[in-house]
Order: sequence, then structure tokens, then C-alpha cells
Amino acid sequence: GEQHMSSDPKEVFLQDCYHKYSVCLFRTVLKIVRNNEDAEEVVQDVFVALYQKLDSFKQEAQITTWIYQIAINKALD
Repeated sequence: GEQHMSSDPKEVFLQDCYHKYSVCLFRTVLKIVRNNEDAEEVVQDVFVALYQKLDSFKQEAQITTWIYQIAINKALD
């Protein structure tokens, strides 16, 4: 298919993060929710939340920590 790349730097960065972290995140969440659909939903929610909060992060290390915290919180919900 054709690549639809956004010119929004936040969105580009988000897609980058998604490629980097979504698989590990999914596995982590799956251990908690034990259900593929729920795990996928949690991962989606995390990246939506990340997009909304992106401006408050100074470096990527903070993002990684935050992503996992949010994912686990949502998974335990």
C-alpha cells in the first residue's frame, strides 16, 4: 500500500515510538489482561494518551518509563 506519512512531527515521532515499543508493550500487557483484544486496546490507549502528553516530555527515556506505567495501570484497570 502507499505510505501515508504525516508532516506533523508529533505524529511522525509517535509512529516511531509505536514501531519501537508496541510489541514489547503488547507482551507486557498481555501477561496482565490475558486477552489479545484487551491488550491491543490498552496499547492503542497508551499511544493516544502519549500523543496528548507528548509536549511534556523532554527526552525519550522518560517516555519509555511513562509508556510502561500507563500500560500497566490501564491493564490493571
